[in-house]
Amino acid sequence: MMHGRDRLWPRPSDPPLDAALGCSLSQAECRLQTARNAMGGDLTATLRLVDYYTGNAPGGADTRDLTEAYVWAGIGKCSVTVGELDFEHRFQRDRAATYLDAITPQLSSSQLDAARHRLTDQLKGLGVSGYIIVGDMHMAGCALERDLVRAGAYFIAAAEFDGFGSDIAEARWQELYPRLSSREAALARQYAQQLSISRRGGSLPILEAALRADEIDVDDLQIALIDLGHLRGTVDGKIGPQTRAAVRSFQECEGLAGNGELSPDLRVRIIQTAAHGSLADDDFLPRGAASCHLSRGSPHSSLVLGMMYMSGVGVAPDLNRAENYLRAAARQAGPEVDRRFKVSGRANLGLALLTYKYKLPEAATEPQQQALLAETCEYFKRADSYPGEPLAHLREDIARLRTALDPYMSSGDCRGPIRR
Repeated sequence: MMHGRDRLWPRPSDPPLDAALGCSLSQAECRLQTARNAMGGDLTATLRLVDYYTGNAPGGADTRDLTEAYVWAGIGKCSVTVGELDFEHRFQRDRAATYLDAITPQLSSSQLDAARHRLTDQLKGLGVSGYIIVGDMHMAGCALERDLVRAGAYFIAAAEFDGFGSDIAEARWQELYPRLSSREAALARQYAQQLSISRRGGSLPILEAALRADEIDVDDLQIALIDLGHLRGTVDGKIGPQTRAAVRSFQECEGLAGNGELSPDLRVRIIQTAAHGSLADDDFLPRGAASCHLSRGSPHSSLVLGMMYMSGVGVAPDLNRAENYLRAAARQAGPEVDRRFKVSGRANLGLALLTYKYKLPEAATEPQQQALLAETCEYFKRADSYPGEPLAHLREDIARLRTALDPYMSSGDCRGPIRR
């Protein structure tokens, strides 16, 4: 007799995953290794992850996360591999397409936005090749919305990188260019500049950044859960019964298996969900429209997510998003006065570090350098007006920056000359 799940999903991959993803490592390490193989073009590994996240592998509903399943099914269906003409690869790609078709109708609009956002970030972690794949997906409307302007932007950004693959990206752009109006081509170039800035944040791909998700402080997660309405009580930095119940409530709201466990992926997702409302009008971020999401994001979580994007904790480094979130946190008021001041102080410290460490070295002229140095000092002055320490994993960087800026701050002249 055929069960409902058998009618909905393809048969599991062979060999099937066991509850620990079929290897002797810890579940998190095994997941990461399987993901690395999948991102390297191993379609068998890709389908194992789809089986895992649809709950179609041993372990069942405990591993079900359709947002994550969409990501891997999209990669399996839409990304090109060397073995494209091989019969087995075509068969596996067809299976991924069957999965994607089954998953998509089960996602709400906000979940679909989140899945596409996650898919894009996952591929961007591959560098030039990932940018080309994202462009191809936008061009074909495969797993990502069909958008020729965005496709062009990713091709342009990849073509500007020296090294293997840039010539392929340039050829893609030349093929696409005649199909765009002059206005669309200008928009593609403008968006490509933002993508280029984003890639200067660091070299860690998202799979490696995921290993650092445990660095997200429990008290920051508790504040996010309070702001989302899942947790009542005080912030104590401990994962006790109340926090686990709040995590289960969040999981159920998101359509996940409600086991109360704070996995690395879930830590990132809680912060993202609490922060997204603050940038709901941002063209590059998913919009949290479901009742489980805030209509206006948490400034504290905006701060935390900005720091995560700057330092590659749980998400791939992305300076453009980091700056957007930190600016949002700095200008917003939180529900409590003392928390508001702490958020503003910490956000301005983050903006100071981002400006000095990443933006200033890219300045082409001395006047630009001096302007950015003055901007860094101004952020420090604002930060010193409020209580609050920087996030734990940035304290050493902030301390070094404060030492570097001390000659400027003490003299009252933050215009240079630059001494690095």
